[in-house]
Amino acid sequence: MLECCTIPMLVVREQISAFKRMLICTAAGEPGKSDVRVGGRLAHRLQAAVTLLHVTPAGFGDLASSARAHLERAAATLRGLDVAGSIQIREAPSPLEGIMAEAREGATI
Repeated sequence: MLECCTIPMLVVREQISAFKRMLICTAAGEPGKSDVRVGGRLAHRLQAAVTLLHVTPAGFGDLASSARAHLERAAATLRGLDVAGSIQIREAPSPLEGIMAEAREGATI
């Protein structure tokens, strides 16, 4: 599903009564800004903490300054919405593999 989806989506493993954490996967650029705003509003409403995830190619080296600036603006957007959040940068062969690895680990904020 992650390979073909072009719109933001919410994925859960099982039926739950409350959300405690959300993973917002974002790339630098205009579409990423929208994902953060929409996800942040949802997180605020659900009172969930957010991990902002950016996946970079393995062995790519330092994160591009534009991506780092995007993540800082995204974190500021979450703070403006009164949403607790953290930034996670993960190296992976593909965005899909990075997202799935982060979801499997289920890191807490």
